[in-house]
Amino acid sequence: MKQNLNVSFDSKNRIETLDLTQFKSFPTKDFTKLYVLEKVEVNSSNLPDKFDLTRAENLTYEVQPFGDYVTKDKNLTLSSVGPRLTHFKRISAIDGKMLPENASILLNNRTKQLAVTFYVINIGSDIAENVSLSFKLGKYFVVDNQQNNITKIQESKYVVPVGLLVPGEMKEVTVLLNPNEQICMNWYDNYQVVQDVEIDYFGPRSKFITKKEAFSYLDETPLDAPSYDVFVKSFKPNSREVKTGETITISWEIGNGLVPLTQNLKYNVYAILNLTDTLLILQDTLPKLNLLEYFKSSTPFTLPDSLYFLEFMIVADPDETIPEICKENNIRLFAVELIGPDWMRKVSVQPNPFDFFTSVSYVISQDISKLDAYIYSLDGSFVGKIENCPSQLGLNHFYLQMPNLAKGTYLIRFEGITPENTKVVNYVKVIKEK
Repeated sequence: MKQNLNVSFDSKNRIETLDLTQFKSFPTKDFTKLYVLEKVEVNSSNLPDKFDLTRAENLTYEVQPFGDYVTKDKNLTLSSVGPRLTHFKRISAIDGKMLPENASILLNNRTKQLAVTFYVINIGSDIAENVSLSFKLGKYFVVDNQQNNITKIQESKYVVPVGLLVPGEMKEVTVLLNPNEQICMNWYDNYQVVQDVEIDYFGPRSKFITKKEAFSYLDETPLDAPSYDVFVKSFKPNSREVKTGETITISWEIGNGLVPLTQNLKYNVYAILNLTDTLLILQDTLPKLNLLEYFKSSTPFTLPDSLYFLEFMIVADPDETIPEICKENNIRLFAVELIGPDWMRKVSVQPNPFDFFTSVSYVISQDISKLDAYIYSLDGSFVGKIENCPSQLGLNHFYLQMPNLAKGTYLIRFEGITPENTKVVNYVKVIKEK
């Protein structure tokens, strides 16, 4: 006895009903079994090795009293067919030193290269062909350009061929990454090394169809490489112009990055006098800083009378006891413009720093019969002299051309002679870059 059965499907409740009422003479004493054959095709992509085709089967007899004659069976479980790829990833080496699995990762300022290994596994029942792995990098990492098998397809996104994987096979793909130049431009605010991974491959979806179709696997779990990063967010005076003998207030803000700091943080504040003398004006220690926590403070400083140039500097972790990825952002420095003598004002050097020549301008506010400019290095060595600089009342300027001057910081000392034969002086700092 064979019969095609009427079938209805409730998509909302996902219940399929087979109408067996056409079998009027079932069951009998000689015919007690009934087989229902239903042909289905299941896409095995992104399914586990075993999955439920049905949750349960109920056989209901439509006889009175209705509902009393019901038999139940357990769920029907199938095994998937076709290829099915999965993967996991980890940082397998730092600067050539191999790391054990599940090792704790903390980068520091000596880190030059990471090795990221992707493990691609075929847990399906058929061959995966033309497998390719693409990955998107975090904002502070780039692929080492020595790897010829890796192709850049978008900004920060790369693809590498994997080849063919038979069922049960695992292949490793190792990619060398370098921190990029922007990693310490501000602070280490994003420690994702790999943002996401996508694996594309081809294989049959059915045992009955040999046509190869496309599969895709997406993993959006990022791979992180955290690090300590303490940074000086701000460092500034309450006034940019001040006279000798006056008191200035310096304020600062120190912040912590994405990894809580559990050890003490020491910091120093310095005044650099006349480009040569470094004076420690404050030393303090913070017990700890939590994730994205900031600390603010300030200190006064009275300018000595002998001052002609003044800078301030703050250094967080001066002894470098914290293994940070960025040390550049631990230091901030600024110069305070001293209100100069009455005879010369608004001294400016543009550009500063300079490569081969720069323009020096100033305003003369009283009669000067002769003006010379002397150039010294920071150790006091005489470098050169410019005689008879412009000294008319009002704005003056001259070009400083020293292409053979060594790279470094220098001091220009102006010496003027008044009609009463009195010597007057002023200073300005210049920086030679090349």
